[in-house]
Amino acid sequence: MKSIIKTINRLFKKSIHILFEEGPKALWKAYQEHRKFQKITLPKIGEPLDKKSYDTKAAKFYGRTIYERDLIKALTELEKPVVLAISQDNYLEVTGGVQLTIDKDAKVFLDKGLNFLHIFPYWARNTLDFSTGPSYYGISLNNKLLGFVEERTLLDVFNNTIPEKLNSLHIHHTMGFRLSFLDHLLTLNGQNPARFWIHDFITLCPNCVLLRNDIEFCNAPPLNSNACTICKYSSIRPKHVEGYVTLFKKFNLQVIAPSQFALDFWLDHFPLKGIEGIVKPHGQFIHHPTTHKRTPTDPIKIAFLGFPVFHKGWRTWLKLTDTFCKDSQYQFFLFSNEKKSSAKFKNISVTVDAEDPKAMVKALRKQQIDVAFLWSIWPETYSYTLEEALAAGVFVITNPHSGNIYAQVHDKPYGICLKNEAELMSFFEQGQLSKYLSG
Repeated sequence: MKSIIKTINRLFKKSIHILFEEGPKALWKAYQEHRKFQKITLPKIGEPLDKKSYDTKAAKFYGRTIYERDLIKALTELEKPVVLAISQDNYLEVTGGVQLTIDKDAKVFLDKGLNFLHIFPYWARNTLDFSTGPSYYGISLNNKLLGFVEERTLLDVFNNTIPEKLNSLHIHHTMGFRLSFLDHLLTLNGQNPARFWIHDFITLCPNCVLLRNDIEFCNAPPLNSNACTICKYSSIRPKHVEGYVTLFKKFNLQVIAPSQFALDFWLDHFPLKGIEGIVKPHGQFIHHPTTHKRTPTDPIKIAFLGFPVFHKGWRTWLKLTDTFCKDSQYQFFLFSNEKKSSAKFKNISVTVDAEDPKAMVKALRKQQIDVAFLWSIWPETYSYTLEEALAAGVFVITNPHSGNIYAQVHDKPYGICLKNEAELMSFFEQGQLSKYLSG
């Protein structure tokens, strides 16, 4: 609840700034852009191909910047080494897998007596920033937001205060950043360790979930292949990928992936070869015994876990619940901190954050859920929802395109992989699910 209140408060303050400075039309446009950034919306099948353009829109800042002298004072007074991390948004306010990973890292570094400095772009973009002119970044220190600062000011302050104190640089996500800004930070980092996390595949394509035209998995084909050029992202992919290749050539970046699947896939598809990488899982995939018993006459409780967005299999979930919502064999649930109005499934509000990392597991057990529907149509690099489902003793349904979910489930007794949507519907129609559930 506290996380939801933080998010609402942050968006409300930003909305007020836009409304009073630019009016209702600007507020509505900002809202639409925010929705595009937060999720991949359900695409319209067969709509004309609209090639993407590089994001050169100038950033607008609605807020109050931190005074340069205050930033200098805060960084100058730091006596212990500084760990610098960057990501696409403020992990202190936004809930998600990347944010949870950063929060865990922050606690580890702080416990070791190090300072934890985090930077994120103020302007929400869903690709790299190719604009010119002023750009603004948020900055937090030791889990406390200091404020926002213009790029040039931030780099000038860093040049004069940070180089001798830096311990390491951790790049968790680059969405919304300028390549020149990343280059500058890596140069400041010098010979200190520089780690680049593979949380998704934005280094392979501006569409970080690798969905051709936002519809189907593309497998990150070669840049000039027909399989790429028929996609609307092909127009901005070359310069985008070239920028990452340049960074990896220039700096000794160590790649960290949360699963062996993610590392192998990335190394196989990134144009530059010979890069070293390691696997550092966010947790463990351990299937625990279910805590409830069901009888053959009990309805099977099936839950969609996490954000209800297209690339997580939301469209298929809607088809599934629309088809079988009146079938007494099944009951459907959505476990998320985002509610979706529907008479076909029950909403269960769940927010997983650093204050309650087991919230999903506890909610699944409380509601006595039998099956988790993890139908991601992009290659997940880890999947916290899979970890949570297994910890709660829940059976898993997935498909071959779900990346690490498939890798962890396809040959295990606690899950089943159905090759496509048609096979899924047939599986439910024939009532085969009950055969896989004990008790």
